[in-house]
Order: sequence, then structure tokens, then C-alpha cells
Amino acid sequence: MGPTPGTHQVALRAPNHLGDGVMALPLVEALQGAYGERLVVHAPRWGEALYGPLGVSLAPARAPMRGDVALLCPPSQRAVWEGRHVRRRVGIQPWGITERISDAGHQEDVYRRLGAAAGVVVRGRPRWRGRAVEGDEVPVGHLALNPLSATPDTREWQGFAALAAAWSGPVVVYGGPGEATRLHDMARGLPTCVGLSLPELAGALRRAAVLVSVDTGPAHFARALGVATVVVHGGTDPARSAPARSVAVVGDAPCRPCHASTCRPQGCAPRACLDIPVSAVLEAAREAAG
Repeated sequence: MGPTPGTHQVALRAPNHLGDGVMALPLVEALQGAYGERLVVHAPRWGEALYGPLGVSLAPARAPMRGDVALLCPPSQRAVWEGRHVRRRVGIQPWGITERISDAGHQEDVYRRLGAAAGVVVRGRPRWRGRAVEGDEVPVGHLALNPLSATPDTREWQGFAALAAAWSGPVVVYGGPGEATRLHDMARGLPTCVGLSLPELAGALRRAAVLVSVDTGPAHFARALGVATVVVHGGTDPARSAPARSVAVVGDAPCRPCHASTCRPQGCAPRACLDIPVSAVLEAAREAAG
């Protein structure tokens, strides 16, 4: 049985990556509603912009956790170490925890189980409750492209340039902090937005007709904003990691899904999971844009 909300101190170790962090928004909101000041969320640097609007108390991601129960979103043993001072530790890790939950199904299902361990019911889909920074730097109704990933070998689809050339309206290419050089090489003269804060990114994406992205954080954030989103999945499995209510485009490589960061072909050509026709993505983007 989980603790009684309102009588225990709960420490939540937020995910390490933005996409997972967005998927954890309903969990954070449910915990905040039940525990209030007795909840501390240990989050990476984007935690203030993502979770701050919910009124939660925040702490650095890698600071030692305190309280009666530690809920561990990351699957790493490092997260277990951070929660070593908490008597009750809940996560999917194979050892070092006191209560192991299943990691089956979609990642959002895993976070619902974490919530249940703390006595709360996690409902709904991710929704960002912050205030966007509005601007006119990007045109209304543009095609937003998010082509880069921290794991390019199995996630970066090479059809974005051809997709932009086939699109009949304005196109803007987006990239995260530290991606300016790679994005410039890929954008081939198209307008770019690089290294925006989450409120700035929200203001820009809300002016888009549709976002086409690899399976990465901005795709999840766009859906939390209500922006139409198409995700090109390479090695990843939409049933495990797709943003809520997004359109998934996948290939038919026999080795997928693998969720690996490096391509290790098994009975197929290298990066076969990313051999996805531009026409399939273009059709999905047009339909999603309405």
C-alpha cells in the first residue's frame, strides 16, 4: 500500500531527457495536487520551465533525495544512488530499490504506476501549463521541422531537406542548445530557430501548422502544447515512446524496434529503420496540418 497523501514527504526524481520529462507531466501534477509542499521534484535544468508552472518545489536533478518515499523516473542506477537516504525507493531498476514496478507498455504507463505507488491516480495526457513567449519571428502556418537527435545513428531521418522542398508553404527548422552548426548544415538556407527556451519554443511552435520531428523531446513538448505533430520513428517503437495523439511514421526494417543508440544491423542494411519514403511523411504532414 502506498503512503497516505498529505502525511508523507515525497521526492520525485524526474526523467533525464525532455521527452520523458514531458510524459511525466501528469504524474507531477497528480503528486502536486495530493502532497503540495511535501513534494520535491529533482529535475534537470529544464525542470523550472516545465514543472514550475505547476507550483512544485524543485531541486537539482543529482542532489541527494530526502523524505519518506523516492519515486525514480530514470531507469539508471545513478538515480537509485541519489535516493539512497530514503527508506522506500520505487522504480524499475533491477537492484537497490525497495519496490520494483513493471516497465511494460508505454512510458506514460510506467509513470502512472509510479503515481499509484505514492497513492495517487495519474490521469490525462501531458499538458504544459506555462506561459509562452509570443513573437513574430516565425510565420503563422509554417511547417516546423525538428531533424536532430542526441542519438543520430538510429533516429535521424535523412529526408527532411526533400520534405521541405516538397512543402508548398513556409518552413522553419528547429534545433536545441549546442546544435547550431549541425542544424545550419542540414537547413540549407532555410530559416532556423536554435536554442530557444521552452517558453520561446512554445510561442514559436504554436504558430506552426504542423511539426515533423524525429523521436525526441520537442515532439513531446509540441503535443503538450496541442500542436499537430508527426514523428518519424527510426529504431524506436511508437507503442513505447510516441507522444500522445501524434502521428507516427515508421519503416519496415526487420530489426526494429531496438531503442538502441548505435545501429547494429541484424539481418538488414545499416540504418534500415530510417529508410522511410519522403512521400509517406509528406502525406502524414499534410493530413495532420488539415
